[in-house]
Amino acid sequence: MEEQQKKTRRTNRYEKVERKEETNNYSAPKVPQSAMIGVYPRQSTGKQLGNTSTQIQHDIVGLTTRYGWKEENLVLYDEDAVVSGKKRMDERKGFTRMLNDIITERIKAIFVVDVDRLFRDKWGTEYSKFMEICDKYNVLVITPDMVYDFSIDWHVDMFRERCKSAAAYLKYQIERRLNGGKRYLWQRGVYLGNSIPVGYLIDQDKRSKDYRKFVPYPPHAEIVKGLFERFYELGGNLAQLWQEVQVKSVVFPDFDESVPEDLVKRCALRKVEGGYSISYTGLRRLLCREVYAGYLSFDGITHEDHHDAIVESSLFFYAFERLSPHKMDGSANTEVVLRKHARYTKREGGTTALLKEIITTSEEGKEVYTTPIRHREYYTIRAPQHDVSSYKAHISVKDADDVFTDVLLEVASLTPRVEEYHEYAKNLQTMYEQAEKSRIEQLEATRRHITGLKEKLARLTNLDLIGTIEEAYTHAQEEEKRLKQPTPGAAAVEKAMEVAEMLHNLKKNWTSIEHEHRVNFVKLVTKEVVLDLLSPNIFKLTIRWAAPTWGEIVVGGERSGKIANPYWTKEELEILHNLPSTLTAEEIMQALPKRSFVAIRGKVWDLDLPLPAIRKDAVPHSLAGGCWEDIVVRERFDSLLCCNPDRASRCR
Repeated sequence: MEEQQKKTRRTNRYEKVERKEETNNYSAPKVPQSAMIGVYPRQSTGKQLGNTSTQIQHDIVGLTTRYGWKEENLVLYDEDAVVSGKKRMDERKGFTRMLNDIITERIKAIFVVDVDRLFRDKWGTEYSKFMEICDKYNVLVITPDMVYDFSIDWHVDMFRERCKSAAAYLKYQIERRLNGGKRYLWQRGVYLGNSIPVGYLIDQDKRSKDYRKFVPYPPHAEIVKGLFERFYELGGNLAQLWQEVQVKSVVFPDFDESVPEDLVKRCALRKVEGGYSISYTGLRRLLCREVYAGYLSFDGITHEDHHDAIVESSLFFYAFERLSPHKMDGSANTEVVLRKHARYTKREGGTTALLKEIITTSEEGKEVYTTPIRHREYYTIRAPQHDVSSYKAHISVKDADDVFTDVLLEVASLTPRVEEYHEYAKNLQTMYEQAEKSRIEQLEATRRHITGLKEKLARLTNLDLIGTIEEAYTHAQEEEKRLKQPTPGAAAVEKAMEVAEMLHNLKKNWTSIEHEHRVNFVKLVTKEVVLDLLSPNIFKLTIRWAAPTWGEIVVGGERSGKIANPYWTKEELEILHNLPSTLTAEEIMQALPKRSFVAIRGKVWDLDLPLPAIRKDAVPHSLAGGCWEDIVVRERFDSLLCCNPDRASRCR
């Protein structure tokens, strides 16, 4: 009988066996219909756009609805699309918002494509805090292959292992393998696919001895060589060289059809119609690049005669030693540094600029600086390096501040705007309270994590494991110390509430407010002010308010003192010399649109040119408003230059 039973079991070993129904932690749970579910899509870099993982994350709403969840119950936290998972939770805007929703019990589950989307934390402090908080508020973490309930020990262990694996992958695959391979290839002098210096292409012929090395591209190489030569001819005067370069709409022509498209895309210059232009900063960097003398440097290793040079060594080093803040060996070039610091002196009494800390410009590669000139202060739009050619971009601090102040006082006199700022201040206070509550929750979670690490250390005997836990323990202690500090922003919230009260009588009390308090007030109510020139003497301010409901206001102004650019370009002088003597004053100004009647007349007298219409003593009334560009802009934007109370509501 027993043998028969064994035989039967052997005969039926492949038969289907009815299994008891058991809980499957690898399928989505039945979340209550009314529960809100957070969705957290994150990718490491913008380069991942379009890859498989990213596509899954973009379809994440479809994945969640597959489980029967209502779309209106999904909360998407997509602010961290290209933010690194190595950052702390409170350093990620989307994660911070999600953490607040966990603490306020708005969401009861989080859906994520994979655990590594949440964390790439080497020491485990961040994901340990996260698990502690989720456990406290009964929040599940759901991935397509696993549902994590942190009240279950083995779920905690599995989540921790997945996070460790993500961190280990990052360390090995990215930091060691890929970066190590990149370092190895660079040390051999091999091109790796980064941007290509203008004037060169990459040899893509595998049979060539210069395969994956720089080879000159003649149409651009000749221009690069010419820039070095011209810099030498000008005695190292970079400002004068830039003055000559910037008047050209195209500095480097388009690549010809023989150049592969993938190499064209790696040109780092700004594309314009017909070719490429170069900024002041780009010009300076070009003159400092050792690649043009045949050198290739990386991480302290320099390859000499690595590829064909475009300029001679003596010509290159003439520019390099005058402009580069570093020498070829990496040490500081003290001559350049000393010249740079000697150029500026601190003004006694400080600046009177109201907008100094919030003013910027939309001009690429330029910033706005506060510059004292002849006992007056100016907002100067220029490249970070000193550039006298941007002299035309000086706007009196008083002119710009007065225009801004007029608009501010107009806006503050409107009751709806005051009420909107009150609401904005209340929202700031709410956000601060949420951040403070999140900090306290993280602090408590960190302390529980530290307690757990202490218990592990007490049980361990393996020295390697003890060392690992001790490192994690040290890191957790540092995090605890950080979290003990109150959330920054309490003072800003308090000041915002004060500002809300001050707005009621701002117009009446403005002149009695001390300058320092005005500056602080302006920083609180204004996000930024963008300064741009519409013409040589007419500027535009784009005022973006801190309160989102205030929107932005665009207003124009004119310089009270018309400042002529002392540098006449070769093109301007050539135009002036070739003008027919029969032209009217208006036609002459149209030919030189950036020069006023007075400036043109002065140059005509200096050069003794036969232009009767411009040599007259009297300035025609119709042409007395600056240069031709000023006149045209004034006619087109007359309403922009008129300040009136209604604009505060119209320009939102």
